[in-house]
Amino acid sequence: MAATHRGPVRVALIGATGRMGRAVVRAVPEFPRAALAAAVASATSPGLGHDAGELAGVGSLGVPVVSDLPLALRQADVAIDFSLPAATRANLLACRAARKPLLLCTTGFTAALEEDLSAASRDVALLVAANVSLGAAVLVELVRSAARSLTAGFDIDVLEMHHRTKRDAPSGTALTLAAAAREARLGPGRASGGRAAPRA
Repeated sequence: MAATHRGPVRVALIGATGRMGRAVVRAVPEFPRAALAAAVASATSPGLGHDAGELAGVGSLGVPVVSDLPLALRQADVAIDFSLPAATRANLLACRAARKPLLLCTTGFTAALEEDLSAASRDVALLVAANVSLGAAVLVELVRSAARSLTAGFDIDVLEMHHRTKRDAPSGTALTLAAAAREARLGPGRASGGRAAPRA
């Protein structure tokens, strides 16, 4: 969905007070075709009412952190969600109701949420990305290529290390890499065994 006004694309950032949310706030000025229009956090966030730019360390942007997502979406053309999995469904439904495209960067989806995502994609543009870095996208393609090239006699494992505050293990990126390898060998939507190592 294209913006209906002239000027930069107005972004509603969900999860604005988290580590990735603050990184996005810091990055927005590097993209003149985008503008931070709204910053959203949970109703229990200590950042509520504070300026999103000040929380991110870039100075005042005139965008206070709020918890009312439907209201925030009225000020935006698109939404980016870097919140937590527990909030994903409510955020998705709010974006669908507001007819706002959504870049969804949370992970840990249940089967029920997968159905909600499929249904929402019929009404709004939806991009689900476990990792939005260019390097991760290239790595996914490299894994697909390697998995197609290696015979079934080769095992493919994904091993990862995290900082101690990492919330999800295995990470969404690791699951995406494993899925890319699996689908390259077996075809889309196919699954085979595998194991997840416990977090140390």
